[in-house]
Amino acid sequence: MPMNVNQKQVIIASIFAVTLVIVAYIVKEIVSPRPPTVKCEDGLRPQIDALDYATWAYVVKLEAKLGDKGKLATTLEPTVLQELTSSVQQANQFRNFLIKSYNGCAITKAQYDQHARTFQALDSLSSQIDALAGQNHLDSGGRTKLNRLIQDYGTMVRTLGAEVKP
Repeated sequence: MPMNVNQKQVIIASIFAVTLVIVAYIVKEIVSPRPPTVKCEDGLRPQIDALDYATWAYVVKLEAKLGDKGKLATTLEPTVLQELTSSVQQANQFRNFLIKSYNGCAITKAQYDQHARTFQALDSLSSQIDALAGQNHLDSGGRTKLNRLIQDYGTMVRTLGAEVKP
């Protein structure tokens, strides 16, 4: 049974559409930037750019607020503020060490993943600290909770490097 003109046009349009999708996919794969990779004992891994890493975004946000000396500084007592500032700086220093160690194959993917989970917990604590400190009036219960969160944050930061033995 011969095809009529409409059937031929539909087939041609379908082939053209599929070809267009395939070409678009190939161009996307060629053009889209990929992070450089490094071959380590535990396999090929993409290198991480510390400046572009979003896992610890709230830690960075909290550090910026601490540097601003605005509302957060007026909410916290000076010793607590100093402890939090020091802990955030230590966390960021360890983050940079961790990324360099990962990119340099000095730690395994499993070790990196373990520390990444700790940083996600730090990020959660940072968010809670920021939320509490951002309130206009903290009652004694709120201040107690804020101080406990800051102590928990400091404790977690001090234990960060305990398992890394590059």
